[in-house]
Amino acid sequence: MIPSRIVGGRYVVLGEVGRGRMGVVWRAEDRVTGRQVAVKELRLPEGLTPPQRAQFRKRLLREARAATRLGAPGIVAVHDIVTDNDVDHVVMELVGALSLTETVAAEGPLDEPAAARLGQAVLAALLRAHDGGVVHDDVQPGTVLLGADGRIALTDFGIVRAVEDLKLITTLVGAPGYRAPERLAGAPAAPAADLWALGATLFYAVAGVGPFERATNAETAHAVGHDDLPPIPCRGPLADVITGLLVRSPQHRLTGEQAGALLDAAVAGAPTEPSAAPPGSWPRRGLLSWWPWARPRPPG
Repeated sequence: MIPSRIVGGRYVVLGEVGRGRMGVVWRAEDRVTGRQVAVKELRLPEGLTPPQRAQFRKRLLREARAATRLGAPGIVAVHDIVTDNDVDHVVMELVGALSLTETVAAEGPLDEPAAARLGQAVLAALLRAHDGGVVHDDVQPGTVLLGADGRIALTDFGIVRAVEDLKLITTLVGAPGYRAPERLAGAPAAPAADLWALGATLFYAVAGVGPFERATNAETAHAVGHDDLPPIPCRGPLADVITGLLVRSPQHRLTGEQAGALLDAAVAGAPTEPSAAPPGSWPRRGLLSWWPWARPRPPG
């Protein structure tokens, strides 16, 4: 095969994985190691000077490698950062997965047991990161990956913080509906803000829409700071953890340990077997309730 594109003289592009807010993600092969990787383009603002771009790469590499060194299965590893044709690329571990956004779009909201298990996995990754001094700062449905092998992982550690560090961004960075109120008000990134974002992400998992999603980013940001939380389409400990994480005051928000206890209770009280589905079909709601074991296979 004659490659159509080689990123940074090393990564042979094999195909597109997906598209996000900041660029395209490619599946590629590392010509040095032979392993397959994910290569994510980062489209930064126009007009950056070489020192500003170097500042961005240095900050992003520091943030991403700090997360990678934690060695947690719920954190997508970063291998390299390269520049190709004046576009920066993050080279990451390739995870055979769909984002939570893609999963909900294809199959509908998760059922409560599946959402609780997802919450456990994401919270474990965040607590491991926080213990290592790392804040994600962009937890939202697009950065939560659900692997066909049952793995649930967080990607994009450090990207938003590295972009904001340029101090050239005049519009909201990240997904405003999943940014804690204190972050939208200008407070520095902190573990409590990641926990708020987890609460908003869990709401999305069971509702199929963000709790404060509005027509524009500005309206969404205003709703985060001022509007009441809409009814949560779940009950029991899972509803309690979502409500407790979406408290506007970080001082009164659930801690990671408190959220973990509620998620454990939600999983412990969940049925151990999926509800029956028609032969040959996958249920629209609760596709992931088989995880972390395996996806069900239609007969035949």
